[in-house]
Parts: sequence; C-alpha cells; structure tokens
Amino acid sequence: MAPLGKALMALSVFAAGLAVGADADDQSGCAQWYEHDEAKSCADVLGFNNVTITQLQQMNEAEPIGEACQGLVGGHAYCVRQDVVKPLSPELETLEKRRVGWPGFDEQRAKNAPGSRPQPGSRPQPGTADNCIRYHRVQPHEYCAKIAADYRLSLNKFLSMNVGVGGPSCPWLWLGYDCCVQVDGPFPRYY
Repeated sequence: MAPLGKALMALSVFAAGLAVGADADDQSGCAQWYEHDEAKSCADVLGFNNVTITQLQQMNEAEPIGEACQGLVGGHAYCVRQDVVKPLSPELETLEKRRVGWPGFDEQRAKNAPGSRPQPGSRPQPGTADNCIRYHRVQPHEYCAKIAADYRLSLNKFLSMNVGVGGPSCPWLWLGYDCCVQVDGPFPRYY
C-alpha cells in the first residue's frame, strides 16, 4: 500500500475512535490517544499530552512504561486521557505526592469543596478556592502558566486559587474541568 494510503487508513482508524497499535480490549475508558514518535523526549510527550508519568503509567497498565518513558514504542498508541478520571492507587498517590513535594495536599484534598458558587454548567476541579466566582474550562494543550497569563494573573495567584493542580508543574490540571481564575475577596494563601 502506498504511504498516502497508509496515512489515510490510519487517520480513518483514529476518526473511528480506535487507536493504531492498541487492542480493542484496551479501548474502554480512553478518551484520547497519543501515537508515540521516538524522536520525542519524555518531557515532550508528558508536556504535550498534559499528563504526569504516573498518570501515563496508570492509564496504560498493560504497557511497561518506566519513570523516564522507557518502554514507549514508536508508532504505538497510548492512552493519555480517560473518560472517567481514575483515582491513583494509594501507593502511586503517595509516590506522586513525594515526587511533587507538595505540602498540605491531604488537608486541602479533605476540604475539596469545589467552589462555593459554581457557575451554571461548571465542573470545578478539586481544590479550587471556596470563594471562586469565575472559572476557566481547561482545553487541550493548556497548562497553568498559560491560563494564568491569559487572565493576567501571576502563577502564584493562580496556584493559590487552584491548589488541586499540584503545584507549579501542574501535574493534576484536569482537561475538561474548570479551574478558578477570579475570587471574591482576598487570594487564598499558596503553600
């Protein structure tokens, strides 16, 4: 088959919701796939797909993916977004908290009231400020610093309103959920 024909066939497979290289059994719950390019670094793969290595490993449990993305195979499709957010196992959550070094995570998570006045149709991300009055729906390829800049906020102010994103590297910024971009009253204290 000619290269153009292969490309069109691969595109039609993706359009149908099936990923090249993934088994049909692996399809359940995956909302977005990434076809690995061996020229990409681990940081590029994680940043482009807005996932942490722990999330990538958990969404692709059948694949042996190492801490520096060892095991990713060129041309193989990997799940990078799930329909339903799958909570981290207690072991992975502890490792992730240690890796990020985020103090106060458990205390903030315990009081995860998703905004006291959510806007109609909003899906506040866990850890948004209780006094949030304006939200931004997270889109593909967005990250904390970009959202903060779009709303003329410093990164620290953005993080103080959205402690659930996990700190400056934003490992827990959730696609399709709403982060806080304006509060009523003083900014919460950022850890």
